[in-house]
Amino acid sequence: MEHFNSKALLYRIINKLIIGIIIGLILGFFALVVFSADKLNAIGIVISLLFLFGPIVLMYVLAKLEYKNLTYALDASALNLKKGVFSTFSTTIPFSKITNIDFNQTFLQKIFGVGNIVIDQEDAQTVWSGIDSESSQRIMKTIGEKSNVQQMK
Repeated sequence: MEHFNSKALLYRIINKLIIGIIIGLILGFFALVVFSADKLNAIGIVISLLFLFGPIVLMYVLAKLEYKNLTYALDASALNLKKGVFSTFSTTIPFSKITNIDFNQTFLQKIFGVGNIVIDQEDAQTVWSGIDSESSQRIMKTIGEKSNVQQMK
């Protein structure tokens, strides 16, 4: 199994840190309000700081774990993807079942050089988010060569 490149990691870290900062600010403000009702003491400051920085650290760790478990493999007849944080999930898509493949990017994803691979199958659709452009092109090229999907030039 291959890992995606570091752009995918950076995108995941930034994405999760934004969420962690928002949650941390809300919880930190809440803790300050609760502890300012009494007098703000050392324990209140420590708890407020934990509420502020705890979610940020947690989101960073989650992003690293998510990236660590995000791998793929291209074999002779199928594409395999493994992803997850605490529990990992594996998906195998036979090339013969793929009807269409697309790579799209939001504005933020373009900045980081990542995007989403959308794979249409006969009976389902699979979306892999935050995948670096280089790996996406390699995956799309291989699928184009080993399936009936025609790549757009």
